[in-house]
Amino acid sequence: METREPLKCNMRLRFQNHDKGSMIYTVHDEIGRGRLCIAYEASYINNVGISKKVFIKECYPFKLRICRDENGRLIPDESDSEKFYAYKKYFQESFEINNTLFEISGLSNFIVNFIDLYEANNTLYIVSSYLEGATLSARMPVSLKEVITVTKSAAKAIKKIHNSGYLYLDVKPENIFVLEGTAEIVQLFDFDSLIPLNRKSEITDYKISYSKGFSPVEQRTGKLKTIGKYTDIYGIGALLFYLVFGRTPGALECDMDFKYEYFKAKYSMDTYRDKLQYALTDFFHHTLASCYLDRYQDMNDVLTMLDEIESYADCSLPFICDSYVSFDTEIIGREEEIKELEQWYYNTDETCIFVTGMGGIGKSTLVRQFITKNRLEFDTILYLHFKNSIQNTIADDECLCVNTVEKTEEESLEDYFRRKLITIRKIIAGKTVIIVIDDFDGEIRDDLLSILNAGWKVIIITRVRKHLTEYKEMDVGPLRERRYQHCLFAKCIGQEFREEQTVAIDKIINKVLGHTLTLELIAKQIAKSYFTVEKAVELVEQYGFANLASERIDYVKDGKVYYEKISNIITALFAVKEMSLEKKIILKALSLFDSTGINISTLGSLLRLNTKDAINKLNEEGWINIDRNILSLHPVVRETIQMWIWIDEYQEPLCGMLSGIYKQIKAEEQCEHISARMRKYLNLSEYVLNSCKKEISLYNTGIYKRLLYYTVKNMPRDRESYILLYAEELLHDVKYIKSHEAIKLYNYVSYILCNRREFKEAYKKIMKAKKIAEKEQDAYVWGIYYEALADYYDALIDGEYYAQEKSKVNMRYRLIMALDKAIYYMKKTGEPDGKQCLIKYLLSKAAVLIRSFPEERKEIQSIIASVRKLMRETMPDSLSLKTFYNIVCAWYYTLVRPVYENTVRFTQAAYDTAKDASTTDLNDIDDIIVPCANIMAEWGDNDEAVRWLNIGVEVCQYHKDSLPYIRKKMNLYKYLLDVYRISGNREQYHVLIETINLENRKNKDIGIYKESDDYLQEEL
Repeated sequence: METREPLKCNMRLRFQNHDKGSMIYTVHDEIGRGRLCIAYEASYINNVGISKKVFIKECYPFKLRICRDENGRLIPDESDSEKFYAYKKYFQESFEINNTLFEISGLSNFIVNFIDLYEANNTLYIVSSYLEGATLSARMPVSLKEVITVTKSAAKAIKKIHNSGYLYLDVKPENIFVLEGTAEIVQLFDFDSLIPLNRKSEITDYKISYSKGFSPVEQRTGKLKTIGKYTDIYGIGALLFYLVFGRTPGALECDMDFKYEYFKAKYSMDTYRDKLQYALTDFFHHTLASCYLDRYQDMNDVLTMLDEIESYADCSLPFICDSYVSFDTEIIGREEEIKELEQWYYNTDETCIFVTGMGGIGKSTLVRQFITKNRLEFDTILYLHFKNSIQNTIADDECLCVNTVEKTEEESLEDYFRRKLITIRKIIAGKTVIIVIDDFDGEIRDDLLSILNAGWKVIIITRVRKHLTEYKEMDVGPLRERRYQHCLFAKCIGQEFREEQTVAIDKIINKVLGHTLTLELIAKQIAKSYFTVEKAVELVEQYGFANLASERIDYVKDGKVYYEKISNIITALFAVKEMSLEKKIILKALSLFDSTGINISTLGSLLRLNTKDAINKLNEEGWINIDRNILSLHPVVRETIQMWIWIDEYQEPLCGMLSGIYKQIKAEEQCEHISARMRKYLNLSEYVLNSCKKEISLYNTGIYKRLLYYTVKNMPRDRESYILLYAEELLHDVKYIKSHEAIKLYNYVSYILCNRREFKEAYKKIMKAKKIAEKEQDAYVWGIYYEALADYYDALIDGEYYAQEKSKVNMRYRLIMALDKAIYYMKKTGEPDGKQCLIKYLLSKAAVLIRSFPEERKEIQSIIASVRKLMRETMPDSLSLKTFYNIVCAWYYTLVRPVYENTVRFTQAAYDTAKDASTTDLNDIDDIIVPCANIMAEWGDNDEAVRWLNIGVEVCQYHKDSLPYIRKKMNLYKYLLDVYRISGNREQYHVLIETINLENRKNKDIGIYKESDDYLQEEL
């Protein structure tokens, strides 16, 4: 039990140095404790009167009976006086050893600089230099990469000590000081346990101490003769284990065959390559081993392995995240098929193989077993489930994650697919990568052909037999030998079946033609005692494949009749033992999700399950799969459940599930951008909504419409086709959405149509919105309608606020009128977001007036003053509104009341606010950077305009592989050319033209620069 009493805060320590002078230190905070000491942060006043910080260690041994008197003196109990004296001597020796080590070349950066040793308060004090930072026990690393780097730095320090002829023997977080701002260098500051590396065998008076959890068995038992470099190597392994898992390793973790549970680590391993876990496991096995002979024998081996692990943990380097591939370690009867896959992979140049066969026959299991058996041969393994198209499958970041690539909201799916594939090709060049696409039911199209030539080996698992002559095809049938089918049946039953049961089991196998999934399901129901083997024979006599009529054999080839039979057997198995309602609800709910499934906790929360008992039983019975907390159904089982007749008892829980997804999306939309959680629930919602179309009882509910509305409303803008399609479905019948929601939806659709230059269609949507407003006659609804109308007119003006053409003047007049009416109505509403809407409309009008009629100074000033008052009263949290306000003020001090200093102040404020807002970099360029450049150009400050535009170019360079940013960069180059031309800077003008030419040549294959090329020709 810890009984030591530290020095009081602000206590002064007066030390006497060698020439009888005094040194006075003031103690501030305790920073840590060791076996021999307590450490403090302190300070002293130097000769020029400046306070300087230091660290002070006080010799105050643990587990000795020592009390501190009122003056700070340490008074040992008489029985411990001799031990205390011995410890002080040991403390002084550690100071001398530290000084010796500090003088050794290469060690100075790795150990704390002990300045001096003093005696006071009946004990000893070591003063050392102060550095910004903290011990590992006080400040854990923020990332897994930093964990590895810190551990590697500690290993380097220990290696230096080994090279100097000592063992450290006290590796633990409390003894490792991490400097502020870097993990590359750590300092060791406790040398109480040091002993010479080359000891004479007859010397046995070294005191061997240890720290619980960080010391191996030979150190804990004090076996001096068996202590060596590998003892410190254990300490490094224990340190890394502690940093990764948040606890020290136990006896089990020191076993050479232990399988570490990385899902329990403090840092998520999901975004790293599979090899990281393999390398960590290998490292722990060879540092934590109970037998010292099984550990690395030299710190060089440790550092080599840590270098490898560090590279796997470095998220700044582009890599493809491995897919988790679950597998059955026992392969039953598929050896020939495995060999065929290996022959294709290792001995042919063919890039693709189609693995075909009817659903439930075992194609996916076969491929997983092939990957498992050969997984060490692959640098990267990707196992993806087909999502309607190859483009959707590859572009889905949850299916295929590249750590440095993320889809932007402004990027189309096609553009992102192409950009992502370009990055993947660069990453996998020269590497061994295999990609599996499961449950493929698409066509051979360009997007499929594009991935076949990406530089990886491709396995496509499909039920559809297309007789693809240009690609290798492997047809998977039932297990080839009866003995394998018997083994499968026995495995699923959980025991060897009796000899007299063999005839009956053979009948079952014959009747279902050896269909793997059917055999597994029947065996698992027998195992649960839901029926006997004999009863199973009766069931397959009625529903088995063998009684197919001969005239229907032609249909068997495409699997339709087989599916009908499988579905009948599965339905009959459900009916043999009446399934509980809770289980049926769970299965029906799961059938609404796709083949990738759903997290068990998420489903439990959405269905409000009190326990997971029913889920576990369904797993034991074979109806569902549980893999790393993900629930899923076999595609054949899912399709069968989808055909179940709807019963009233499903309605409430499944509507509740839709309501749960709806509430999650509604809660997440408070963010000003699409969060990871929002994307997760939008993905769930999209598939569930699509499945609801097959369940009329769900499709016709109000909660379906509410969920659809919030899904469409929050869907990223790149999903234009989805938004337009389902907005039309919602707006066809507005019974379940509110009037202002319908108008917002019309505005969203109009915005998309205007971006597509479909202005006539956009206007039709605005007129439909007007009918809703006329019918509702509500101020809030009218305000939102006029906002939509103003947005439409603004899109037609397209930034030409100065234009004097009659059409533009007329459009500008209509824009201002629409904004006036939006402001008028929003002032009358009491809706919660009414004030923020009003601020937005007022700022929009001020921006238009400043750009169009700067002479209307009084009106503009009045609007800005109103906005300031509203913002003080309502204190809106919206950073986008604050950014908009700063830009409007910057324009005001440029065109209305020119004050250059004020313009600069507000442009900078807009930029600073935008950095904290949750907007995309592309939005920042459009809403902040380009306007600021325009403002500076209005002032004639061309250098400042160039500075702003170059900030935009730098942002685009950061997203150098993103097509929207490449396009935006070319537009910024155009603006820069304008500025250089106006300012007469011919040198920079021609340099930039060369840059544009280089960019076009480098990216001409992308095919997006026609407009830029035309522009350049005009310039030349």
